[in-house]
Amino acid sequence: MKRVVSSLFVLFCILCLVPFSVSADVIDNTHTSSMNISYKYGDISISNTQVSLYYLGGYDESGNLQFTEEYAPVSFNPLELDTMGLEVQAKKVEDFITTSKCIPSYDENTNESGEINFSNLVPGIYFVSYDVKEIDGYSYYAAPVLVSIPVLQDDLYQYDINMNVKTEREQIILDNTPNGEDINVPNTIDNVLYYGVLLVISVLVIFGIMTYLIKIKEVKGEKNDKK
Repeated sequence: MKRVVSSLFVLFCILCLVPFSVSADVIDNTHTSSMNISYKYGDISISNTQVSLYYLGGYDESGNLQFTEEYAPVSFNPLELDTMGLEVQAKKVEDFITTSKCIPSYDENTNESGEINFSNLVPGIYFVSYDVKEIDGYSYYAAPVLVSIPVLQDDLYQYDINMNVKTEREQIILDNTPNGEDINVPNTIDNVLYYGVLLVISVLVIFGIMTYLIKIKEVKGEKNDKK
């Protein structure tokens, strides 16, 4: 199923509120990184569902974020934006990816436990999106997120991160209308004519029956008079 293009766009910050505020001189740009994602809703695992990563850019030797040529039109400096500003910028990235039909840098399906691991990543900023999954009459989905590698934790930069997806669900309302068929809306005028004709026929039948009965009665009356 195609990924959701949702207005409910939430900027998820892993392990700290602003993971982009990293110190330039301590980042190892060659450090092999990974991202482990858990896509679940309570005890329900969102299995066999595609998760896509888009590599937007990395950090230079000075620690500045450098976007790739492909994503240069939506480049930004996260340190100059507050939380709301980051959410707005993230929505721009989503729209750009959709309209430009950008190809994911990585995309794989979750396993039976609703988990997936992306390994051999390079430090940088990623846009992560999730496909929708239908399970037992419910549609499960998650808003796309921006994720930065590394993240700061206990004054140390972590290059292997774990993320629990904020998953939502909606009950599926079934449409019993066959695909490709139009619903015939009753024509009020036709209905009036139809019932009008039935009424006229009914009146004629009743009139005929009454006329017949009257004639029979008259015949019997004449016979009695003759007697």
